[in-house]
Amino acid sequence: MSTTIVAGEQLRAVGLVTAVNVCLLLKTSALFLSYPFFFQGSALKFENHAFREMAIVAAALEAVSWPT
Repeated sequence: MSTTIVAGEQLRAVGLVTAVNVCLLLKTSALFLSYPFFFQGSALKFENHAFREMAIVAAALEAVSWPT
């Protein structure tokens, strides 16, 4: 049994993993975006503006402080 890895095989595997990841991310985001359209009634509205603004500030701080 050989443990030699050919460079072309490794790149193909990385490409496959990347393609599967992109596909799953796109499908998941489509599900999250379509959920309110299909399953939320038109009479349901979120009207707590203070909570919404605090959530936006928290998300912005998290995005800025996330290590890159």
